[in-house]
Amino acid sequence: MRTIAPLLLASIAGGVGFSGNIKTLPFVLILPVAMKLCRNIKETYISSCCYFLVSSHGLIIGIYQFTENNIYIALTIWLASSFVLATPFILICKLKSIGLVIALALITFPPLGDIGWANPLTASGVIFSGLGYIGIALTIILIVILYIKPKILFLFLPIILLNNFNIPENKSIKGIDTLFGNKVSNDINFVNDYHVQSKIFKLITKNEKDFLVFPESAGGMWNEAARTRFESFMKHQKKTIFIGVDIWKKKECKASILLLDKNRNKIIYSARRPVPNFLWLLAGRICNSSKNSGVFAYQEKIFGALICYESVITWPVLQTHLYHPENVIVICNLWWANNTNIEAIMRMKLTAWSLLFRVPYIISINK
Repeated sequence: MRTIAPLLLASIAGGVGFSGNIKTLPFVLILPVAMKLCRNIKETYISSCCYFLVSSHGLIIGIYQFTENNIYIALTIWLASSFVLATPFILICKLKSIGLVIALALITFPPLGDIGWANPLTASGVIFSGLGYIGIALTIILIVILYIKPKILFLFLPIILLNNFNIPENKSIKGIDTLFGNKVSNDINFVNDYHVQSKIFKLITKNEKDFLVFPESAGGMWNEAARTRFESFMKHQKKTIFIGVDIWKKKECKASILLLDKNRNKIIYSARRPVPNFLWLLAGRICNSSKNSGVFAYQEKIFGALICYESVITWPVLQTHLYHPENVIVICNLWWANNTNIEAIMRMKLTAWSLLFRVPYIISINK
């Protein structure tokens, strides 16, 4: 029973904490208690694996659908990412609470931080709402205290779960969710692009808001033909549009955000962290993306930006908030995540960051 206990607790921490419900996110605080109950490296590693496997189980169906029903790739990515992320927690066996802090740092920053979303520090937004980076530091301290004195969990968790919070909003900017399915993707298909753009134009015309956000890749491939078509449409509009487009350079597709209004069109942001093709040339990508702060200025205001995968991992969010954005725009393409909890987890994490930094997040998703 002593052997099973940490495995069960770690699974509860991952499964309930990352269920997609913001109110149950504090259950991740059970993880340090599970680590404390582990008696050796084997138990510590297996318990950590249980945490990551359960919290990311939606990947199985999601990747299965994305790869056109290849269950072997889906299982490989799900298992491999969890096994890799669990490895730093072995440090707890020798370094105790210091090892726990090091493990949290390793799964937060690149390269390990780029391959998973179940970071316990996400709970900072619910536990220490409005405190920003100080809230993250306090969460780390709380996790260490719970590792040293596990019984304190029974005092803290009920109080945290009863906590009420107000999510920041910006009612002047609206994120538009679409149901274009896989017609919106980074594949080159000019016919699909044309039809989707026509639907986008209708949505812009019908909506009363002056600032609209559309999903990742909704604008299709950004080329001269697309530029001419959007310019022709926008010259009759008084609205400002942020829309996802794809830019192809040197056989590589870069997901980007395009700013459109009556007088201009401008690429204002390109993704820092595309979905990793398993630790794909990570060093090179990290060097390239480190120069991209994730913020842009518009009408004397600072906006943060996240594209798809960047919204579920931790480092791009923390990097963006170093520049104190007043709003954060998030665009995603989740047609492949139907019948999973991936969208719910993404929205939960973004809500937590919004609470932590007291900044509105404007989200637009294609399904």
